[in-house]
Amino acid sequence: MQVTEYLRAYKFKLNVANFVKFIEDEVISALGIEEKISISCSTAREWLHMLGWEYKDHSKNIYFDDHEREDVVVDRHRFLQKWAELRKQMATYEGENLDEVILPVLPHGVSEIIPITHDESIFYANDDIVKAWGPADESRLRRKSQGLSIHVSDFLCESIGRLQLSEEECAINDSLPDSERLVYTEACVTMYPGTNRDGWWTNKDVVKQVKEQVIPIFECTHLRKVTLFMFDNSCNHNAFADDALVVSRMNIKDGGK
Repeated sequence: MQVTEYLRAYKFKLNVANFVKFIEDEVISALGIEEKISISCSTAREWLHMLGWEYKDHSKNIYFDDHEREDVVVDRHRFLQKWAELRKQMATYEGENLDEVILPVLPHGVSEIIPITHDESIFYANDDIVKAWGPADESRLRRKSQGLSIHVSDFLCESIGRLQLSEEECAINDSLPDSERLVYTEACVTMYPGTNRDGWWTNKDVVKQVKEQVIPIFECTHLRKVTLFMFDNSCNHNAFADDALVVSRMNIKDGGK
């Protein structure tokens, strides 16, 4: 009963580590056992399952796993082979803090490649834990609206972390004439999506970010080096030519554009 009351009090907010602490501090002593006894998190999880609780996702989406589709497998092997070739031209980083740089041994005329990865994240006002412990026969009620959001698009590279000017480089940049000074000192772009806010992030925004921020900063921080851009695979980045025959742009009736 003591355990059941605790679980009900923390339904869908249960933390296994806190549950273990509760068992050790409250339940075991209530049984009259004076000896200090510990249980593992895996044992606690087994107990939760036996008590009819599950660690479950409350998403309503349907997910189809196409990772082993024949054409996907072929493309993945092609990608890995290409990556293995390019990796030979990249520096590696070792040591506890990854501060030991091992430069690639390259033939004359072959440049070092600096990989730069791109990713985007969107944060909602009503962001919450996706999975939680709860009774197997109950579902958690969640807010329908995710609330207002913040969208972040940024670029990372192994050599300096987030693609941005250092404090010293910013000081030098500030001292340059207006015609030579960089307008942006970091590649990151933050926007507030919404109809009555900053609009929506599209492939045109990515192109603008690369042209106006990423490339100038890269050229300033990695002189005479070649970059390999790897972009986040987002549906927002899909793009057609302005005159492409796209069904959503076509008229049902004659006339018009």
